[in-house]
Amino acid sequence: MSEFVGGYPPQYTMPGHVGTFDGDQHRHLKPSSILKYQQEVGELHLSGGNMSYAQLYDNGLVFVLSRTSCKIYRPLTLEERFSLTTWHRENKGAQFIRCYRFTDAKGETAVESVTTFAMIDPHTHRVLRPKVFFEKYDIHMQPLESVGASDPGKLILPDGLPQVGVRTVRYSDTDYNGHLNNTVYADLLTDFIPGSMDGRVLTGYQISFLKEALEGEEIAIHAGADESGENAFLFRGVTQRGICFEGRCTVEESK
Repeated sequence: MSEFVGGYPPQYTMPGHVGTFDGDQHRHLKPSSILKYQQEVGELHLSGGNMSYAQLYDNGLVFVLSRTSCKIYRPLTLEERFSLTTWHRENKGAQFIRCYRFTDAKGETAVESVTTFAMIDPHTHRVLRPKVFFEKYDIHMQPLESVGASDPGKLILPDGLPQVGVRTVRYSDTDYNGHLNNTVYADLLTDFIPGSMDGRVLTGYQISFLKEALEGEEIAIHAGADESGENAFLFRGVTQRGICFEGRCTVEESK
């Protein structure tokens, strides 16, 4: 593991492999599994500095994922071993930015991601400034340590995206918050992409998490081609309570 600087490791690396439960029909690591591994390595990183979810919660701090973007240089495949490294890059306003890099057994980069988080008080739900976190803990930012994935900015979607399906949130989709787990949204992109994923390989995605979706709710999925990019598609998920997510993904033809 990475050496500690102060009381907190500036980077954290964990080993992993693509299990049979992680692969899609093409034996590629599913986008939801990418997010699951990122969630795990981030929690391990924080726990290494005595900042587990429970410890942060007791101190009135909770991280809430707001946006994520991912660039897939090549898909990790079934039974392939990888290393996943994460670090806090910097904060911008109320956003806390974390980066991730998956490397293969040869040390070559396969996947890179950027996520932005908001920090909230779990009791008042008030958004906290990152300064509160940096002052309380020995956090080391690395603003020059970037990745190839773009920062996940605000998505601009056209009005009138056609509805392509409905997804009901089931018990198994939810987590300890009682909400549709963030990792599931990534699979919704490939599940509802116009024309299906047959003959296609995912090369990247961006998701904005806008409102929680609850067990039993129906998400109307709207999707269509992004006219500004080749082999790119836009998505919007809507419940009776409003828009719960927006997304964009890119694909290429299978070789």
